[in-house]
Amino acid sequence: MSRRQANPPASQASRATASSSQRQSQQRGGQVPQAGTSGGDDPGDGNDADSDDEDDSSEDDEDDEDDEDDAGQFRVNVINQIMTVFDPDGVLSPREFAQDNANANQATMHTKRLADTIRRLVRTDDDLELLRRTIPVGTGFWAAQLYMNMKRRYRGIYEQLQANIRNVAQGEGVVRTIDHLRALFQAVDMIRADHFATMTPAERRPFVALLIEVLDATLLLDNDLYAGVPRAAYVGEGYQSERRLFSAFISERGQPLAFLGVVSRFGGAMLREFAARIEAMAVRSNGYSGRVPQDSPNRAQFERVVSYFRLLAQHARTAP
Repeated sequence: MSRRQANPPASQASRATASSSQRQSQQRGGQVPQAGTSGGDDPGDGNDADSDDEDDSSEDDEDDEDDEDDAGQFRVNVINQIMTVFDPDGVLSPREFAQDNANANQATMHTKRLADTIRRLVRTDDDLELLRRTIPVGTGFWAAQLYMNMKRRYRGIYEQLQANIRNVAQGEGVVRTIDHLRALFQAVDMIRADHFATMTPAERRPFVALLIEVLDATLLLDNDLYAGVPRAAYVGEGYQSERRLFSAFISERGQPLAFLGVVSRFGGAMLREFAARIEAMAVRSNGYSGRVPQDSPNRAQFERVVSYFRLLAQHARTAP
């Protein structure tokens, strides 16, 4: 599976364009001179000159192949990025969409096949540029739709949990819900790394707000979701991590610092407007202290989570 950066560097596009121009010139019958050649006869031994020319030609062929590979990969990346937001059931980040995923739903598989067909039709740099002007990646409509993908993903995770609460034979339980939410945070982190540089502050904000909402409204819930329903507690632990979201969140499997680390990477300036809410989450999580026994395997993790919330709140409050 390829996990290349979703936005290839601009240099790849430049190299691809230069390579395309060179090949077009050659097809018209002209020769594009190589750097450092004069076009005249070498006064040295003729055999040596022929050998040098062959070596240079071989290196040029390899460079052309590299340029063609770069151009092809750049084209694939751009088309995948665009098509990510046209998946009717889209819940993926662009990097996830680009991966080979045999478990993708039918709508996503059809969208991926359409992306492959478009790639075959986009034959020139001009074709690709027209596509990029029609749907600019990293801003506008594309950014808004990508946020809707992430919001739809969160809603789907929550609905699966609710289905499990109604009937434990359906949906996804608490522990798997935490796993899915962690994957959601990682997807938003990929979007931050790959596309925030081209988004406006207004386009970035909903992604941050979504993560804060997940933390506050879901991960910090500590009520027994299965009250009155027989369901085994986490083996060896009195604190019921398979019945309560917060207890599953702070467990070893829950990896709570992975969630909070994603939030911290958005930086204090972007978190500033959420400072009061983050501080309230620190107070709220600390209030669960009496429910986590001192001898619980989760005790140390719990204390780290409370400390991290406090640090996040301070970081957000003091951001310039």
